[in-house]
Amino acid sequence: MEKDEEEIFPDPMSAPTLAYDSEVMGDIGRDGTVPVDQASRVTVPALVPTGGADYPWMIDVGRRLADAMPNGRHRVLEGQEHTVPREVLVPVPEGFFSDSPGRESEPSSKPL
Repeated sequence: MEKDEEEIFPDPMSAPTLAYDSEVMGDIGRDGTVPVDQASRVTVPALVPTGGADYPWMIDVGRRLADAMPNGRHRVLEGQEHTVPREVLVPVPEGFFSDSPGRESEPSSKPL
């Protein structure tokens, strides 16, 4: 998936912290780091949604982040990019928090 930078951020001020995010994360887009040590200390149930039509590295980072948390769950929102419409996104945490079988959340790839 190749996207022109102007297509992603038509206005440079639409993501003013992007350069800082990239620096802090070791430039995750170029095989940077996932804060595994910090994430492993998150003990509450945590949902990490990613868009299925987003960059593959973003989906991988979401999966790795969820795997690092003891109660992390990763959910791929098929057909969605990084910015997800409200009507698609709202049911996802509702399903996660209601924790009913077969609802919106799915376990991460780590063994139970």
